[in-house]
Formats: sequence, structure tokens, C-alpha cells
Amino acid sequence: MFMNSFEKKTEEDRVLTAKVSICELNGIWQVYWTEPNGMGEPEQHQWFEGSGWSEMLTSFRGNVLEKMSEGYAPLLDGVTGDLQSMNGRAEFIQKLHYYSDINRNDAVFDQLRAWRRTQAGKEGKAPYMIATNRLLQVISTFLPQTHEELMQLPGFGQYKLNQYGSGILAVTGQVKREWSFPLNWVADKIDYVQYKLWLHRQQQAFEQRETERKNRKLAVLEAALKGSGLSELEASSIPRRDAVAIIEELDKEGYDVEPIINAELQSVSQEERERAMSAFLSVGDRYLKPVLNAVYGEEALKDINADRAYEWLRLLRIRYRREKETGAAKAG
Repeated sequence: MFMNSFEKKTEEDRVLTAKVSICELNGIWQVYWTEPNGMGEPEQHQWFEGSGWSEMLTSFRGNVLEKMSEGYAPLLDGVTGDLQSMNGRAEFIQKLHYYSDINRNDAVFDQLRAWRRTQAGKEGKAPYMIATNRLLQVISTFLPQTHEELMQLPGFGQYKLNQYGSGILAVTGQVKREWSFPLNWVADKIDYVQYKLWLHRQQQAFEQRETERKNRKLAVLEAALKGSGLSELEASSIPRRDAVAIIEELDKEGYDVEPIINAELQSVSQEERERAMSAFLSVGDRYLKPVLNAVYGEEALKDINADRAYEWLRLLRIRYRREKETGAAKAG
């Protein structure tokens, strides 16, 4: 149904010719690549066989991009198609991310991570809430020197500028650079084929993460319905921290996660649970560190497993919020 030829120049100034073909028989798609082997004889490789159209296209495009990255050029343009639909701004951002992936300044990146850890500790927040690794990577690559330049980077808005701009510039301002803002020059500095291949791999990684996330979510839901605990999920290769996050997500979606909450709270004393519930009322339920301090006291915190304590507090918070919503609904 489809065929295209590719050519690749060798160091001996020879030209190798290869072909890619897509065919369909009784609802089964097949994709073949044929190129010369070491003896110069054509050798066929099967890239795909299956009934899924989208899966076939994904395999076809990804493998073609791999071959193009090796030096093969298609005789017919547009062979890979659009890997994703993006407007001008979105494509510009993707190219900045790609460029930063292959040109990251690791020394500055490590300094920014150290700054983030310190800042997160001061605010009692998770480091990713201050700045993601991707944002720090972009900053470490392009080295903004002013507030205006920081605002030109994807993921950096006015709030982050007000909160963290000075701290970041204290790091990047010490490093010399050989380029300027705005960053319109980036598009001319990247290899288009390698960029498209990077995009394809990013999409594959995203789809793989989504599949894994859905499978984990299903496993946690089944555990919640059975009243299994986090230890059982951990034994099935789902980290306890991830399991708790999924339980919170399931609760927001309306699933009954009370059985797994009950299972986990069995190991927590009634007194501890009552102190935590009282703390939720007095200091709020947004941040757990003040609640943890209220339950154990700062001195006693040295003698407990903080990770386990945060686990049961997150689960108890689900119950607290549900009871709070139920009470508000009855009052209304």
C-alpha cells in the first residue's frame, strides 16, 4: 500500500539504497525495512505486525526517524508525518526543551538543585513545588541574567519570578554565556531529524508512563476494595508513597477507599488519630508538618519514622476531609 526509498552516503562516497514498505492483509498491518547487509545484499527486517493502525504508524514513524538519524534520507518528503500537532508557541517551547536536553550545564544544574533544596526546606514544601527538574534544566542551559530573561523561559511566570527570581539569578548571574535573549536563534541550532526523533521518544515515554500509571491505579483500586494495606502494594512493586498518592486521587474521583484507610490505621493508636483530627481543625489540613508537630511534639519526632507518620496522616486527612464535606452538606 505504501513504499518509499531512502539513500545514505557512506565514507567511501558510495550511496546505499534502502526501502520501507507498509502492507495490509486480512486486517493485519506489516511494516518492512530493507537495506544492504555487510555483503551488499538486500536484507529485510520486520518493524511491525499487528491489527492496530495507530500502533503501526507509531512504530513506522519511530523506526524511520531512527534510520534518518543514522544518515538515511527519504526520496519522498513528509514520510514521517506530523508526530504531534503544535502551535507556534508550543513548538518553540519543545525546541527549547530539546536544546536544553542536549546542552545542559550540569555544574549549574547541580547548583540550582542545591538552591532548591534549601528553599524547599525553608518553606516546608516538596522541591518540585519550587521548580521542576525540567525547569532547572532549561535555566541551567540558557543562563538568564535578568528578571526579564527569566520570564521568557517556559514554566516561569510572575509568581515564581517574585518568589524565586533573585535566588536563581544569584546562581546563573555568576556564569558567563556566549548567547543572548530572546531565544529565537535556538531553532536554527538544532538538527531537525534528531529533534523529531527526540519528540517521538518523548511521546513514547509519556505513553509508557501513562500505561504504567493506569495499571498501578487499577492495582491500588483493587487493593482498596479488598482492604489490603500498603505493604501488599509495596510487595507488588508499587512504592508506598506512590500508592498513597493514588489513593488520594481515587478518593477525589469518588471511589470508596475507606477499606484501605482502615487497614493502614490499625497500627495507629486511637490517641494519635484523635490528636491528628484535632490538629486538622486547629491548624488546617493543607500542610502536614504542623499536624505532625501537634501530634508528637518536635522532640518526639526524632524517635519516630517520619515517612510512615506522613503516610497515615495523608490517609487520615482523606477521612477528615470527607467527614468535613458530609457535615457541610448536612448543614446546608
